[in-house]
Amino acid sequence: MQPMSAELKAKLKERLILDEEDRKFPYHDTKGNITIGVGYNLTARGLPENYRMELLEYDMAFHWMKLCQCFVWFQSLADHRKIVLLSMSFNLGFQRFLTFNKMLSAIARRDYEEAAKEMLDSKWAHEVGERAVRLSKMMEDDTWNG
Repeated sequence: MQPMSAELKAKLKERLILDEEDRKFPYHDTKGNITIGVGYNLTARGLPENYRMELLEYDMAFHWMKLCQCFVWFQSLADHRKIVLLSMSFNLGFQRFLTFNKMLSAIARRDYEEAAKEMLDSKWAHEVGERAVRLSKMMEDDTWNG
């Protein structure tokens, strides 16, 4: 099988973007399928693992950058505590994560017991259940809690 020529590929891409549109957010197509991007049918095809892992890498880098920019002490934390904050930011979304003022203040003071307590004393902890328990233990003890 011959590969598609660069010229044909460019023209096809232009045509598909015109016909399908390039949509940033998922939508339902005319048959009710969840679709994203340029007509990518999530309902029928799902996301291949390489796309999912690429999205995960992108999200991890995004949350790392945000935490490094906002908290001068973040990079000096032990790795397990960094993982806790990255996981929370990932789960909550960065803006909602920033509302954990008491926890963040406790971490800045290196009072990890208090930070763990504040994590558990939140609406988020009730929403995620065991995840909050595991992460608060990691914060308090600086240990992996899988």
